[in-house]
Amino acid sequence: MTAAVCSVYFVGGLIYGYDWEQNWNPLKLNLIYATLINLFLHLVNAILFFLREYRQKWSEAEELRRSSQQAQLQLVRSQVNPHFLFNNLNVLSGMVIKDNPEANHFIEEFSKVYRYILSNQQKELVELKAELDFVQPYLFLLGKRFEEGLEVNIRIADEYKNWHVVPAALQMLIENAIKHNVVSRQKPPAY
Repeated sequence: MTAAVCSVYFVGGLIYGYDWEQNWNPLKLNLIYATLINLFLHLVNAILFFLREYRQKWSEAEELRRSSQQAQLQLVRSQVNPHFLFNNLNVLSGMVIKDNPEANHFIEEFSKVYRYILSNQQKELVELKAELDFVQPYLFLLGKRFEEGLEVNIRIADEYKNWHVVPAALQMLIENAIKHNVVSRQKPPAY
């Protein structure tokens, strides 16, 4: 603003020799234009400031969402159902007491299940092919527990076997289906 007053005074008064009344209109116009330009530059600055703040808050929110999803995923991974462990130990103890030769096979399949869970619990995703390989010993354990009361048929096209899923996702789906259905010889659930 001072520059506008000085330029009007210098050009109008010193160069052209105008008096104060003749310089008044150019001075008002210069002050108005300088104020408008100043307001426009402040507006641009404010817009840029808020855009930077918005981007920063957006990235912080995205990071929080990602952290929250990772925490939820870690919680799901850490929830190996203790009932599954205890039920299988009961089956195993019944087999060992009866001196059943399948006890060793049961223990091997049981160890495959927990080896898979332990080796993949830190991963975010695994190939569906590996998950299906894990489900087979799991289904063997469930088959020993429910005998003919459980029938599972898995039909997945080869083209999907390279897709990725959350580790132990199929195990949780099967466990959830069993939990919410009746499992018996007369009424075996089909999955």
